[in-house]
This record gives sequence, C-alpha cells and structure tokens, in this order.
Amino acid sequence: MLAKWIWRFKMEEGLLWARIIDSIHSDSWFSRPESIVNSYSCVWKDIVRCNADIGDEGIKVINLIKAKLGNEEKLQFWNDAWNGDENFKSKYPRLYNLETEKSVKVANRMSSIGSNWKWRRTVREGREKEELENIQLRWYLEVLERTVQEDDNFKYRWDRSIPIKANILNWRITCGRIPVRVVLAKMGINSQSQYCPFCESEPESIEHVFLGCLVAQELWKFIGAWWNIGIPDFQEVVEVFKWISKSSRSNTIRRRVFVSISALFKSLWDHRNGAIFDNKITSINIPCQKIQEVSFNWLESRVKKDVIDWSSWKSRPYVKM
Repeated sequence: MLAKWIWRFKMEEGLLWARIIDSIHSDSWFSRPESIVNSYSCVWKDIVRCNADIGDEGIKVINLIKAKLGNEEKLQFWNDAWNGDENFKSKYPRLYNLETEKSVKVANRMSSIGSNWKWRRTVREGREKEELENIQLRWYLEVLERTVQEDDNFKYRWDRSIPIKANILNWRITCGRIPVRVVLAKMGINSQSQYCPFCESEPESIEHVFLGCLVAQELWKFIGAWWNIGIPDFQEVVEVFKWISKSSRSNTIRRRVFVSISALFKSLWDHRNGAIFDNKITSINIPCQKIQEVSFNWLESRVKKDVIDWSSWKSRPYVKM
C-alpha cells in the first residue's frame, strides 16, 4: 500500500501536497532514498524506502508508471517515461548529468529540442554526442507521430503480399513520416547537409528520394521497361499508389506492380541508409536485378496462388501464367 503513494505522487504532482513533498525532498527522492533530508522524520521517508526495497528485488515502481503525452506541461522530460518503457534519465545518463534543469517539462523542450539546451558544459564527441543524436531523433519521431496528416483522398491499404516492414515504409512515405534531411531540419535536428547524399544537387525531401533523384529516376525507367508500361510524371509519392489502385488491369497484375514498386522503395531507402549510417555503399547505383529478386521472393513466399517462375518474372511479369 505504501508503494501506491509513489503512483499518486506522479498522478497528482500539481496538487499542493505533492508540491510540498517535492520542495522538501527535491526532484530525485524516488531514485535516491538517501536524498530524503535526514532531519525530517516522516511517513514519506518510509514510502521512499519501501520503493527502494522493492527496487532491490528488481522492480522499479517508477518505471511501471507510464506517462501519456497530451498535457506536456505536467510531464517531466527526463524523469517521466513518456517515450517508451524507460525514462530519459535512465536511458541517457550522460546527458542527464550534464542537464542543469533536471525537472524541466516536456513542453519546455518542445520548441528547443534541436538547440538551446541547458548543459553544464559543451556536449563532447563520443557517447555524449551519440546520446544527444538519439534523443533528438526520438523526439522528432514522437512529434511526427502526433502531427502527421494523411491525404484525405487516399488511405494506404496494408497488403499481405509484402512484408510488414515494407508496408510500414509505404505507409510512412504516404504520410510524410520519413526522416529525410529536409524534414529533420524543420524539426530542429540539423545534419551536416540538407542535400541528397547521392546526387547532391537538391535538398533531400521525400519526393526527391523516391521520385526525383537521379538514382530513383534510373530505377523508374527500369520499372517502365521491365513492365512495358509508361510511368506517369509523379509529383508526389502518394500518386504512385493512387495510380496502381486505379489501374484497369487484373488484380493479379496490379498486385505484381504494387509488389515491384514496393521493392523499389525498400531498395532505395535501404541503399540510402546504408550510405549515410553504415558507410557500406560505395556506388550510388542500385542493381536493377535486386528489385526483381526482392519482389519475386515476396510473391513466391507470400502469394501462393500467384504462380510464376523466375525466368518469366524477369522477362514478362505482366503475363499471367
């Protein structure tokens, strides 16, 4: 029953009794029972010690209390588990030690996540810089999750003919939820350059990555030749999926086109991430056969009723067997 008061404190921290407790014992009482002022003999000290005893058994009561965004003025940026199962204090201990405002609210960080931190000193290269980049990306994704607006005239329909990760990528593309450099910059997360890492001729937007970049254009030309179809001049990625859904071709052919283009998007995104984060890509060109192989494997393993051999898939995928 004593541990219940830990939950009440977090739920009612704006009330007078909770503010008095916080002002007396500081903002670190729940993780360090020794921080309770020894000159005070009080029930709250017993509550905190109860929390510590439970923690010795491997159960952290404070981590079981999950915060939900909605009232950012009440949630503490570092101490509340508002993004995932663990609070940022535990997940990024080096940054927390550098923070001078350890009780800062989420709302106060909302507009300054990319800058204006209150550090004791400059963040150093290595682990500290890595933690800062991770926390900025997590915040960006959290905000993006809540502000995304889907096209009123189109809703992406998840398809079992491609893997879950490919569906997620397609959906995020249509919603504008891809962390390309232009989008990251708008959220205050700056990279060394906003330009495309491949062609370096234009800022890296979602449309540029999947439609406008020279690498993407070459792949679209290949798709047109491989499928023997004319590819429209798409201005937005969502137009690609609208075009597929409105095609007059049979369901089998529409599915095959959808799988092929999904493989194109997946190959482009993996290639881009490999070049930026892993330094694995030395050439900007993506082998066209890779798209054929990936799409064929997806169809073969996931769509049993669509029978087509590898030779036919490479040469004439638009012909039903």
